[in-house]
Amino acid sequence: MKLIKFLILSVIIHFLILFWGNVPSKKQRSPNRLAQKNRVELKVAKKERAKADRERKPKVKTGIPKPEVKEGPVRLRPNEIPVVKEKKALSGEKKIDKTRETTISEVEKEEPREKNVTVKKTSPEKRVLRTRFKTQDDYRGYQEKMDVGQVEGLPVPNLIVVYSDEDEILAVTHYFNLKMIVYGKKDGKEQPVLIEVENPNNSTFRQIQSIDQVNFSNRVREREGNPFFDRLLDKAVQDFGLEKYGSHLISLIPNDVDLYFRYKQIECAKRNGIDPFSVKTTYARYHLTDIGVWILAVERMKLKDGRTVSVRDFELYEVKS
Repeated sequence: MKLIKFLILSVIIHFLILFWGNVPSKKQRSPNRLAQKNRVELKVAKKERAKADRERKPKVKTGIPKPEVKEGPVRLRPNEIPVVKEKKALSGEKKIDKTRETTISEVEKEEPREKNVTVKKTSPEKRVLRTRFKTQDDYRGYQEKMDVGQVEGLPVPNLIVVYSDEDEILAVTHYFNLKMIVYGKKDGKEQPVLIEVENPNNSTFRQIQSIDQVNFSNRVREREGNPFFDRLLDKAVQDFGLEKYGSHLISLIPNDVDLYFRYKQIECAKRNGIDPFSVKTTYARYHLTDIGVWILAVERMKLKDGRTVSVRDFELYEVKS
């Protein structure tokens, strides 16, 4: 009897062992669970990457984009400025530069020929610039460091100088040794008559046969748009019997002085991050220093794309005390 029970128990145990051996484990019952976990992790990682990409993506600025301006080197003759058609201003529209007390439109409409506009009636002595130099020789040492020779022969923009009053015109003309010449026709002759202004203060003249083209720059500056220059021209026309229409007053600049002017125009553009070839007109003003030296300070530039930008004149700030 015991033997039978033992055999029955052995058979039961044997079947149980076989049964549990064929039953799959927990992992075996879910063979795709790991794959499902991997897919979930991949989805989460993909969402995080997409979110990071959206954060790194630059924001699109709204508004009207500025048109691209293609600038390139433009060769200009020294005395010729390309004529650019200006847009007509709306009725009543007036652009005013309050710091210079003159309208920009009044200055710019006189282009392309160079004009000289007199503005505020102040004496030069009231605008003396204090410098760090004690003598003019000290300033000459500073000026010698300017590499003015590098601009010789290079085309430069048109230069418009704004004067303060007639006293400044006389002082600047004397300091820079500028020579004023009146030329015009007489008695219907084709050959122009040349008249040199000997003393612009007293309006005295003398007739000459030719112009000194060796010691003076070929960049001629025409003197118009100023009552002082208009009076000189009218007086010369009257004294020498010239034809009113067709007579002009010009100013000749010594070669060394014009090199200084050219250097200031080009260097100021470079130091303000402006391509000199993209500048159409340079606006400047003279400043009298406490040591009796006059300097040319560039104040703003009109670009060929129509914009007018203010610039920082390096010399004006370097010589200040």
